[in-house]
Amino acid sequence: MLFPYNVAGKIILLGTPAEEKDGGKLNLLKAGAYKTMEVCSMLHPAPFSAVQSSFAMAECEVTYVGNTAHAAGMPCEADAAVLAYMNLSVLRQQINPSHRIHGIIVNENWVINGELSSFVLHWSYLTSFKVIPGTSKLVFGVRAPTMAEVKVCQVKVANCFEAAALATGCKHSIEWVSSFADARNNEGLAEVYKDFMTMRYSVKFPVSTELGGSGDFVSLD
Repeated sequence: MLFPYNVAGKIILLGTPAEEKDGGKLNLLKAGAYKTMEVCSMLHPAPFSAVQSSFAMAECEVTYVGNTAHAAGMPCEADAAVLAYMNLSVLRQQINPSHRIHGIIVNENWVINGELSSFVLHWSYLTSFKVIPGTSKLVFGVRAPTMAEVKVCQVKVANCFEAAALATGCKHSIEWVSSFADARNNEGLAEVYKDFMTMRYSVKFPVSTELGGSGDFVSLD
């Protein structure tokens, strides 16, 4: 837009490290990277081209601490992490179809207080089906079209984690480590970009009504 209207200015191409996981743009903001900028637009690599908005998101890390057990010798020692995962799988049926809950169980090598459990004296046991770990960790994300909806869903998700701890007699902790607001495109700027890419590079950018991923772009406000 600078060239057609003969406007003086400088265009800066700024890469962002860890923008989805750790909020890299916020670190850049604190370091003064955006201090001289008046307008910012964001491009995200993808296997398709589209002008698309994004979900609001909150990420949590959950840790359970209980008793390590032999899966065959002491099967009554329940696995809180698996129970929590099942709770959340059932919860997905009862939330708005536009909401998202997804996550993973993290391999913490089954270490308690810096020491390996008596059942975990050999490396093969660290990933063995024979062990019900005494400590486990999950990392989960909650997404929704708006941050207000994310906050409502967060309460339900936290209750699922707490229920697993109560059912198994484990101690648990939950930490919400990051959250990003939903992004809505500037329609005028998006149209200019879309038309330019089509005219200059013959790349078509359809306007998508579906939400994509999540990121830290809106958190720069």
